[in-house]
Amino acid sequence: MYADDITLASQHETFKPSEGILNEDLSILNKYFRKWKLVPNTAKTEVTAFHLANQLAKYEPTVEFAGAILHYNPTPRYLDVTLDRSLTCAPHMDKLSKKLQTRNNILHRLAGTTWGASADVLRTTGLRLVYSTAEYCAPVSSNSTHVLHVDT
Repeated sequence: MYADDITLASQHETFKPSEGILNEDLSILNKYFRKWKLVPNTAKTEVTAFHLANQLAKYEPTVEFAGAILHYNPTPRYLDVTLDRSLTCAPHMDKLSKKLQTRNNILHRLAGTTWGASADVLRTTGLRLVYSTAEYCAPVSSNSTHVLHVDT
C-alpha cells in the first residue's frame, strides 16, 4: 500500500509549540502504521515552515518521525506545486514558466511546418500541452506577484 502526499500542519506564533504538536501527531501516525504493518519512508518525508519573519528565514524545525529526524526542505513540492517559506509561489512560477516555454516552442514548430498542421490540430495541441499546464493551480498562483514570470 502506498500513501502519497499526506500533509500534517500546525499553526502557532512560534515554532516550538508547532514542533511539539507535529511530533505528537507523527507519533500517533507511526502507531497506526505499526498496527497495520506499514513502513513509512522517512527518507522521503520532509518538514518545512511557512512564515514571513525574515530574521527566521534559516530556521529549520526539528520534527521526528519513526525514530528519524525529518529532512528540512525550504521549497517542498506538494501535488506538483513548489512551495516556498512565504507562499509567494516564486519557485513554482519559475518552473512553470520554463515548462510552458518548452511546450510553446513545440506548438510554434507545429505551426511553422510545411506539411500543413490544421487549425484543429494546433488548437488541440495547445489545449493539451499548454493550457492544461498553465491552468493547473491557477486559482492559487494567479494571485502571486510572480505571475509575470508566466505571463511574459
